[in-house]
Amino acid sequence: MKTQYIKILMALFLLISTLHASQTIYEDAEDGNTDGWSIYDNNPAGARIDNILDAQTNSQVIQLEGSDVLNGYQLGNFSNRAGAWNNKTESILTLDAKMDGYYMFYVIVMTEKGHRYLYYSSQNDDRGVIGDGSYIHIGLGTTHMDNQWYSESRDLVADLKRYEPDNTIISVDGLMIRGSGSVDNIILSNNQDEAEEKIYYESAEEGNTAKWTIYDNAPAGATISNIQSPTKDSHVIQFNGDGTQNGYMIGNWAGRVNAWNDTQRTQLSWDMNFAEWSMIFVNVQTTQGHRYLYYTPRASDRGLLYGEYIHHGLGNQVSSGSWFTVTRNLQADLQEYEPANTIISVNGMLIRGSGEIDNITMSTSAQEVVNSNAKIFIIGDSTVHNDSQGEMGWGSKLGTYMQHPNNAFNRARSGSSSKTYKYDSASHHDWSTTKTMMQDADTSHGAYLFIQFGHNDEKDGYTYTQPGRYNSYYTELEVYVDQARDLGFTPVLITPVSRQYVGSRTHGEYPQTMKDLASDKGVLLLDLEYKSYLEFKKYPSDAALQEVFHYDDGTHFNPNGAAIVAGWVKELACQKDQTLCGQFY
Repeated sequence: MKTQYIKILMALFLLISTLHASQTIYEDAEDGNTDGWSIYDNNPAGARIDNILDAQTNSQVIQLEGSDVLNGYQLGNFSNRAGAWNNKTESILTLDAKMDGYYMFYVIVMTEKGHRYLYYSSQNDDRGVIGDGSYIHIGLGTTHMDNQWYSESRDLVADLKRYEPDNTIISVDGLMIRGSGSVDNIILSNNQDEAEEKIYYESAEEGNTAKWTIYDNAPAGATISNIQSPTKDSHVIQFNGDGTQNGYMIGNWAGRVNAWNDTQRTQLSWDMNFAEWSMIFVNVQTTQGHRYLYYTPRASDRGLLYGEYIHHGLGNQVSSGSWFTVTRNLQADLQEYEPANTIISVNGMLIRGSGEIDNITMSTSAQEVVNSNAKIFIIGDSTVHNDSQGEMGWGSKLGTYMQHPNNAFNRARSGSSSKTYKYDSASHHDWSTTKTMMQDADTSHGAYLFIQFGHNDEKDGYTYTQPGRYNSYYTELEVYVDQARDLGFTPVLITPVSRQYVGSRTHGEYPQTMKDLASDKGVLLLDLEYKSYLEFKKYPSDAALQEVFHYDDGTHFNPNGAAIVAGWVKELACQKDQTLCGQFY
């Protein structure tokens, strides 16, 4: 079996090495017409497809205009029908889109198990196989409904196999869209620069557990099984034991038998279904020695522990007894807490806890090169970084707007003011550790420090600072500005985001004090307080603003609100500085 497995890998390697990159452009709109397009759902009547010159991109694009998702537009066709693409060699779909609200994209594919729609929408979560079994839904997130251009790239084979691992695409035949907006540059390719070079370390479809060992069987009785999952409709690996007292392993430590020794890929993905606490340790060898990248259902990170463990919280939803797909950029997770360290090889996974796991893959897809392009470090309070259940700060969403998301380092700390962020913190989110990370970061492509304080500066007590030019709020902020410049970073002052009160300004003299400092020191300033005040005024009531805020405390955001505010930060950055804007898509 082992020899056969090696032969298969060698054959795949030879096949990949002999493939030539190719692409087929199905629409770039530069011919000035809408040939190949049709309106497949014109109820209600009046939907239109036009070829227009887009002012933002200064190029021709296809504009889809109708009653939002009630109308449908189509390019290509179903297999064996006139106009079908019948593309049997290219399965990486890329397109540019500017959607003005909720949207749905359906990629028409023929598979070994019949017709499928790969169905993408502006939802945060995947729904997997739905309907009559021919729809496979994947959420693209809620951030791209703002009438701004963005690029999307999907590996259709990987998206199919995520939910039908034993199925294969025969041909890609067309694209159907519901929603109003514009699209451009619709391309299929096999370009490995855009696609992922993925390897499955476990899909469970072989029906056995040959790759696994129980590395901790005290107390005795732990088992590893390969089962048919009734909820996932595929084979999965099941662990049963005494909770986290028992441990299970695939791969091994560097230099030992069965270690993956994967030196090419650093993006790890797995599906997990646990109804209890779990611990996942990824075994990596680095330029500074052995490390465990350590993941649990905590809401927050614990960072570097005991010199060898680097902890990231996955959120408590992964212990809820439902299937979740987790994708981690291991290099970015390592460098968040050890910026000067680099992964040499990824060698295996160790798991503690009873539950199920599937589709363990390593890939280079979406691998963010954290040592290229500008770094953005972010400091602030809970409106910027908050890991409480259901809450999120805008700094945690800023990376989703960036060309290289893992170049955003959200170092804000809940409860801090411009004064108290300088105090040491057990969470490792404080000015001392952030400065160390900044000092170790590669700034050759540019580096920024985003600074937003004010909410806790206003409170009576030990976090308080006094507003006004040259008073303590001014001078505390000035320290960050000066020290950031000393480290080769460009400081960016951001006025504190507004609270939840429609039509009210809620931060008194603090925004103006920050503006005075920016003027005195020649610092780029993003007036988020005024921007958010204007945006919140558009809501008809405070109650309507619950779409953005998590609790009725007028301050903290839910994930959707965090993404919205992060979008405003990006918008302000692009209005103020074109070099900074270049870090965003």
